[in-house]
Amino acid sequence: MQKKKSKRPTKRKRSAKVAQSPPPAAAAEEPNADALAAPSEPEVPEGTVVCMRTHHTQQWRTLIDALKDLIPESPVTFGASGMKLISMDPAHVALINLQVCSEFYYCKRETTVGLNVAALYRMLRNLTTGGYLLEINLLESDPDHLSILVNNEEKRTRTSNRLKLLRLPEEIITIPPTVFQRVLSIPSADFQRYIRELSGVSNKISIRSTKDMLLLSASGTMGTTEIEVRPTASGMHWQHIESAASDEEEEAVEGVYLAKYLERFSRPLDPVVEIFMRPAYPLVLRYSMSTAVVRLVIAQCAREEGGGDE
Repeated sequence: MQKKKSKRPTKRKRSAKVAQSPPPAAAAEEPNADALAAPSEPEVPEGTVVCMRTHHTQQWRTLIDALKDLIPESPVTFGASGMKLISMDPAHVALINLQVCSEFYYCKRETTVGLNVAALYRMLRNLTTGGYLLEINLLESDPDHLSILVNNEEKRTRTSNRLKLLRLPEEIITIPPTVFQRVLSIPSADFQRYIRELSGVSNKISIRSTKDMLLLSASGTMGTTEIEVRPTASGMHWQHIESAASDEEEEAVEGVYLAKYLERFSRPLDPVVEIFMRPAYPLVLRYSMSTAVVRLVIAQCAREEGGGDE
């Protein structure tokens, strides 16, 4: 399909089978649109189209760091309820669904821009400590750039950046509603440790859920590793298990996924990560952060005979 270049991104429809939305019963609280009413005029400069301000700069840095390896470039939409990004990685194995709501947000009108995620990370990578205020502006007078301002009142410093916007085709990705048989939450630091351990064994990781436990395993040329995780009060616990008609009908939900995608997005964006599973469907990881809700959808890969390594 031809990509048309224009000053604003063109639209192209695509159905994304890998993008499955979590069930309403386990849905995270989305940003409150009522809290995002346009501020009074003195709070934003005249000619401002979009203005975002947040003190959660470390979260922003960690989030953009996680995104940049999967989607180096992506269309981003600023609307009434915040900033939204829905994009697939170049290999069409993973899909990112991101909704951001900062402490202060102003949007004059809905606007879609092409964002270089890798370049944005380079402007935020030094935000490793607190005490900073991040401000992102899109101005009528400079529609081809985002203004990225980083202020530190204690150190009395101010860093100004202008990020060049891209002319990208905007993909309208359809996400059909889906009910998942298993929904569980687990400390993200624990999940990251399990994935790292298994990534050293194979480039593919199996995730299996029964009514009693979560089993993560990997099989490579030099051996196999299995990690059993059972529910505890402070660790992994079930949020939803679809009941079978009888114990005999109770079956495990299992999928095999590329380790590099799990490893890139198993970092602790939030203390807890939610995992959504359904037979023959992609895996969904969801982080409900204080300023954003981010979902990573990973398609299953074929299990190879004789081991998981290529």
